[in-house]
Amino acid sequence: MRNSAEEDLFHIRNIMEKSTRFLSLSGLSGISAGIVALVGAGFAWNMIGSAGTDAMNPGIWGRTVLSDKLIMLLGIIFVVAVGLAVFFTVRNPEKII
Repeated sequence: MRNSAEEDLFHIRNIMEKSTRFLSLSGLSGISAGIVALVGAGFAWNMIGSAGTDAMNPGIWGRTVLSDKLIMLLGIIFVVAVGLAVFFTVRNPEKII
């Protein structure tokens, strides 16, 4: 049984030594995504509160103009959050020893 465990550890170590690339996200990317999400939630709250006739008029993608605006806001939030995650991850790569 001991031989099997040693062999497993040997194989794991070889695999780890051969692996040269992995993705490590920056901590700032997660923080920035959270901030973007909170700002987006604030915009959505404001849009819903001041919808007026947008909540009743038919929309292109959604059922109403308000839902169209919320879908566009969702897309903008997604693009900005992913963009910031990529920026902070690529900006300061950690060296693997």
